[in-house]
Amino acid sequence: MDAPAEQPVRRQRKPSGAVKLQLRMPTDLHDRLHSSADRHNQSLNSRIVAILTDCLDADEREARAEAERLRRRERKYRSNATD
Repeated sequence: MDAPAEQPVRRQRKPSGAVKLQLRMPTDLHDRLHSSADRHNQSLNSRIVAILTDCLDADEREARAEAERLRRRERKYRSNATD
């Protein structure tokens, strides 16, 4: 008899759509984040969310730019191949 399939672990979401996350980080990084939060007059949680959002936005912009560079290169290559 086959073993029952494991159910995926579901993240518990608060009504606001937020997810509780527990993570480990080096003490010096934690200190840097606290300092950054203080400088920006934010809670530690809000500062971490802002930093992650900014980083992911930049990463997505970079990925779109790279995809566009590849499309241009492909068009140029195809154009040169038909000449």
